[in-house]
Amino acid sequence: MGYNKCLTIAQQAIQVVLDNYQEQLKQLHIKIEERLNYD
Repeated sequence: MGYNKCLTIAQQAIQVVLDNYQEQLKQLHIKIEERLNYD
């Protein structure tokens, strides 16, 4: 029981990190496209 609970918490933490990472990548991509469009 304790082990499975730890796994679940770890999976949730990883999911949060991945979501934040993807959001940052999107923001970076938008910034890069804006820069390219200035040329």
